[in-house]
Amino acid sequence: MPVARTNHLCKRCNKTCPGFRRAFCSIECERITRAAAARARREVGTQLKICVVCRNDFAPNGTQRTCSKPCSESFDKQARKDRNARYHHDVRKKGLVRTFTDWAASKKGELAAQVKARREADPKRARAIGRASRARHRDTAIARTKAWKTANPDRVKQHRATDYARNTARFRKHNLLRKLRLKDNGSDLSKATDIFELLVRHGTSCAYCGGSTEGRRQRHLDHVVPIARGGPDILENVVIACARCNRDKWHQDPVEWIQRQGHLDSFASRFPNAWSRLLRWKSGRDALPFDPPGFLTIAEAAPFFGVSVRTLRRRISAGLLRCERRGRGPNALICFKREDVEADSGVKACWNAGTRAWVPIL
Repeated sequence: MPVARTNHLCKRCNKTCPGFRRAFCSIECERITRAAAARARREVGTQLKICVVCRNDFAPNGTQRTCSKPCSESFDKQARKDRNARYHHDVRKKGLVRTFTDWAASKKGELAAQVKARREADPKRARAIGRASRARHRDTAIARTKAWKTANPDRVKQHRATDYARNTARFRKHNLLRKLRLKDNGSDLSKATDIFELLVRHGTSCAYCGGSTEGRRQRHLDHVVPIARGGPDILENVVIACARCNRDKWHQDPVEWIQRQGHLDSFASRFPNAWSRLLRWKSGRDALPFDPPGFLTIAEAAPFFGVSVRTLRRRISAGLLRCERRGRGPNALICFKREDVEADSGVKACWNAGTRAWVPIL
């Protein structure tokens, strides 16, 4: 049954106030009263406690929090949950109070403005909270994002175009370095015939989690040793993976990622040769964990010559420097071999693993 809302007298100031079984009219009165009771207990020298239900002093027996059996029963968590459930059911049915959902719906605009203000005031903290929440509810977040992308294909295209327009240089550099790494590491993968052979070998299940890869968008070709870590683009280094595993693995260490995801037993049993090659690669007997690219972009080569990117482009146009051109027209990408840059500039290059770029040794 719901608890009636009645008036009561404050224990400290004897003021008449409405409330649900409250003993004080304000937090200040409760704080002063508790401080006085604590002071009195210290003066008497007894170890008394305050009952969490009736707020009376009592001599506890161990970690006891209530003064009597009725108070203990009323404080029981399950009984309290049932009592609160019955109370909320009755008051909602009678329409006496609104639920939190109804209140939030009525304050939707105001709450959204408060959230926006907090994000603008401290965007770094807001991003950290968002990343932590997404990590805790990863499956739910992925499903929600996938549903939103399916329902809003036009906005997805717009977001991708905006992202590419803002970071064109970064995307072009990434694509250029990937092409150069493929050239250095070796690439003899024929997509049409090799995909058919992979399907015959592995079937339509993911090489890592064993999930289904039916459908064009769900079937990805994944390099077991990533291109960024020196992996070649050959049939022996490629498996069929689902979209989720391929995106989650990205260019991480394959051995550590497989063990962290719990796919070690299934992958080692299905691909014993690939797993043994991974262990040899991990131990460094076959290759280094990461092979630095042998090419530099214009922005990376400019500090070696001590000039700006614009001046370096002028020297390239005049034919004063050795370089390689990728593509045609004004959008062609120009790169330098590391050996040519060191020979022309007279400055030695050192690979910085933190920034993943070549830097001059001054």
